[in-house]
Amino acid sequence: MGTTAAGLIQKVGMTSAIAASGSPSVNVIYEIDSTKFRSGSVVVAAEGTNEKEVDEFTFLASGTIACDYSSFGQMDSGTNLGTFAVNHASGVIRLEYTPVANTAVTVSTITSLVGVDTHVSYSGFTTTRYRIGDTELNSRRTEIAAAASPTAVVISEKDSQTFATSKYSIEVENTTDNAYSYYQVTANNYEGTVNYSKFNNLSTATGISTIGAENNIPNPQRDVRATEVVASGNNTQVKFTPAPNKAYIVRVAELRIDKPDALSSNTEVGF
Repeated sequence: MGTTAAGLIQKVGMTSAIAASGSPSVNVIYEIDSTKFRSGSVVVAAEGTNEKEVDEFTFLASGTIACDYSSFGQMDSGTNLGTFAVNHASGVIRLEYTPVANTAVTVSTITSLVGVDTHVSYSGFTTTRYRIGDTELNSRRTEIAAAASPTAVVISEKDSQTFATSKYSIEVENTTDNAYSYYQVTANNYEGTVNYSKFNNLSTATGISTIGAENNIPNPQRDVRATEVVASGNNTQVKFTPAPNKAYIVRVAELRIDKPDALSSNTEVGF
């Protein structure tokens, strides 16, 4: 198992070999302390004899037992090798894999976690950004006070002259209502023209969903609708508009890709 942390982000990669069984059981691939990390994504690659399957999941835990997760981007060779699941109990998030009967499977995972804590001193790099080759890992934590007439708040900003493309994992904590949302945004800024996509939204909020980010009632779509990506001079900004009279903590984990040769010195990391 390998673990690396940068700012609010922790990445964990590991591989597990699961023997063939006529009555396969649930295998716990990895356990996560939900007091430190409440949301994240995981890429799962399962390989059997002449077969391979790749899936990506995002998850969001609530309290000490509840957990929502969704899958997307599944690729396989036509044969299902098993079932991946995310469970949460007693403050521990468990990534689980159950293979199909009579099939030996090697399961590799890379998990990206967004920290609830304000630090990651317990592992890895404790800087807010880390550059590897033509990419940069970056994170930002923004506290937003409650306001009767809120305006959009910048929750991420980068130089678009250097970094044209980014993927954002955004965790929104509504501290007033004790509600969380977790979703992903991909964006590209080419010479001041921004294109972006928001997807894979998970939320612990309840309420009736209405179109528009200006509504006051927490609901599962409210936070993702309140997020936009804009150009500001030579920078790309991600903005979040709070609901009236609600306080928030917004955590953003970023993967930035630079333009060819935009970084004067690249960093290579070996493990």
